[in-house]
Amino acid sequence: TFKHKVHAHYTFVKSLGSRGLLTEAIHAGLNVLTKLGEQFPDNANKSAVLVDFEITQDLLDGFTEEAILSLNLMVEENKLSAMKFFNLIMMYTTVTGKQDLTALIGFKMVRLSLSCGLCRESACGFSLYGIILCGPFGSVKKAYHFGKLAVKILNRFNARDCLARVYAVVYGIINPWSQPLQSCLDPHLYAQKTGMLTGDVEYAMLNLHFYLAASFQSGKMLKKLSNEMRIACLEMAKYNQGLILSFALTFWQATLNLMGLSDDPIKLSGDAMDRDKLLNHARDRTNSQCEFLINYHSMCLAYYFEEYDLAAELAGKYRYDPAIVSGRFIRCDYTFCDGLICLCLGRKTKENKWRVLAVEMLKQMREWAENSPWNCQQKLELLNAEFFFLDGYIHNAAKAYDDAISIAHDHRFINDEGLACERAGVFHHECGNLDASLNYF
Repeated sequence: TFKHKVHAHYTFVKSLGSRGLLTEAIHAGLNVLTKLGEQFPDNANKSAVLVDFEITQDLLDGFTEEAILSLNLMVEENKLSAMKFFNLIMMYTTVTGKQDLTALIGFKMVRLSLSCGLCRESACGFSLYGIILCGPFGSVKKAYHFGKLAVKILNRFNARDCLARVYAVVYGIINPWSQPLQSCLDPHLYAQKTGMLTGDVEYAMLNLHFYLAASFQSGKMLKKLSNEMRIACLEMAKYNQGLILSFALTFWQATLNLMGLSDDPIKLSGDAMDRDKLLNHARDRTNSQCEFLINYHSMCLAYYFEEYDLAAELAGKYRYDPAIVSGRFIRCDYTFCDGLICLCLGRKTKENKWRVLAVEMLKQMREWAENSPWNCQQKLELLNAEFFFLDGYIHNAAKAYDDAISIAHDHRFINDEGLACERAGVFHHECGNLDASLNYF
């Protein structure tokens, strides 16, 4: 009977995913879910998501956190199996850019938990709901609440086998929007070790990647970080985690480029990866997350090395497609760099279109800084400084540059501190203050 084949189907879908055959894994997983009684619309779209969100939210409104944590256990076998398959394919739908389908999966997991009882995978479902809130629906505070709830459900079941999955979402995606990025590092390492001990190699490696990405974003010393990345990528390759390896390679190569260890500092190719080969492989496997990361790092490198026209071309590709990063904090870094590019081109070309775009970036960064001042305030101040520079408010610009440097230093973002010093040096040099510019350089 089909019931006796469910475990074999699970293993098959998981093997497809680990080999990077993501579209095939999603299709196979959805077929199993249909047989388990969980139907999805043929074309998941934003209209379907909005309807499902309202249904889910209405159901949630009838429960306090205490009531959710006190729910009975889920016992129906088909529902338990469905929760396992939802939990399995949600990474694949995210990576392939199927954000509407990902949202529908999250809503289904929450509603099944509320109506049929809690299970171990309910923790993953509520954490996925948090991703949806801090991504498409932009509610960071609610997302943080559901992230904490997911950890409490995890603890209720002592579900160590699900810990790596929940921690990857909570500390890799949800918490950076409101908590210091550096505070997420140790939980990722703990989750990586726990995942390996419980056999969840896929999410153990994802936590390792999130640890390295957060280390990169928060300004860890590049030489030490590069060595950690090399060892991590070897581990990912050893355990045949090609999907997650594709993400990690982009950060490693970007690190090597910033260290001057590549033939062309702007091209994301060298000892870690070949840009064109990895990009073609990502396209063949519908790995839109890897495509985005290649574009993101290439954009940043072009900006750092003053190829502003190329940087602007790369920035435009994902400027209006925020769902591709599924609520990840890297969207903040992307918008930050995009804003800096626009402001540089505004000064260079005198075209108002760049100022108009920069206003959008500044408005978004101001909103993020309200929720996460530790991670975003120095970015906001540097955008303010560049804006003042563009508009000719010299005194205001000088103060904003100093504020950006001071805040970045206090919050231990040495990468942002270094960038702010460089931009301040450029500012003072162009204003004719050569001695002051040398101090910043």
